[in-house]
Amino acid sequence: MLKQLNKREKLLFYITMTSVILTVAAHIFILPWLQKRDALTRQIAFIKTKLNKSLALLQQKDSFADVLEQSRAWAEELEKSKDPAVAVLLELESLAKKSGITITDIRPRSSSGISSHKELVIDVRTQGAIKSYIQFMFDVKHSMSLLNIKKFQLNVKTNGDVLDGAFSIQSLETDK
Repeated sequence: MLKQLNKREKLLFYITMTSVILTVAAHIFILPWLQKRDALTRQIAFIKTKLNKSLALLQQKDSFADVLEQSRAWAEELEKSKDPAVAVLLELESLAKKSGITITDIRPRSSSGISSHKELVIDVRTQGAIKSYIQFMFDVKHSMSLLNIKKFQLNVKTNGDVLDGAFSIQSLETDK
């Protein structure tokens, strides 16, 4: 059959056959290899993100240990103080100190209670910056002493960056 073709047709036939063979070889060998390489690249990127998240958690390990140590110290301090009102006052003082707020006056009000639960209300007057107040209110709300801010009022002093605060903080106590 090739003998009947002239030189130009033979050249065209060989070019066509070469392109068909190369296309088939590409689909059989090269494309699966490229797809596998892309899948491995995606897997590497996924593992790198997991590794970065794990590294970030590992770097936070010290802060987690600090929080655990503070919780243990708080539990020991609470155990030493048998009077629950004293424990709540100590907790409020430590939260204010941690937040950078100065307590100017702190007074427990009379407790009201039903059966095994007592409600202790504490009036606190403070001074500090707005960021300190935000941190203090967050810490009070998330404290381990079951504290709740019933009322609060913030007043601006004449110099502007220091605020006067008045809080009514409620603590729920359980009798043992």
